Amino acid sequence: MKNLFQGDNNISIISWGLVTISEVIFTIIWLVTQSFRWRPVARSVMPENLPADSELPGIDVFICTADPTKEPVLEVMNTVLSAMSLDYPPEKLSVYLSDDGGATVTLYAIKEACGFARVWVPFCRKYGVKTICPDAFFSSFGDDERLILRGNEFKNEEENIKNI
Repeated sequence: MKNLFQGDNNISIISWGLVTISEVIFTIIWLVTQSFRWRPVARSVMPENLPADSELPGIDVFICTADPTKEPVLEVMNTVLSAMSLDYPPEKLSVYLSDDGGATVTLYAIKEACGFARVWVPFCRKYGVKTICPDAFFSSFGDDERLILRGNEFKNEEENIKNI
């Protein structure tokens, strides 16, 4: 009986039992999740069923940061600007930045981002910009959205924003 559960490699029955139990558990999980893959649900958006802007609820967006060395300030400000540029009624959208570390660089950056947002947010709304993160929009690796949509007026405004 000893050779049945403990072969020549001296693998104990505990190891064998744990591996077998884990395989059984993974098999059960796999079987349970297969039903979602057999019949995937496809949903479509129906804009005509959305309520009017006046009926939409207010949304508060909280962005938390603590240490500017671990969370670069530029990325945090891109997040703030992206949240402010959401396609939602501006009077019902509030964006809050919580700096738990109390860094002065974050305070200075949010003041600068506020000035940039006065130009960026109307620009996004006017042209229906889908890539609302400024860093991604102006990146050379981003999609070609700004090359497809635009005319001379757009290009002039884009250059003005780049120079801010």
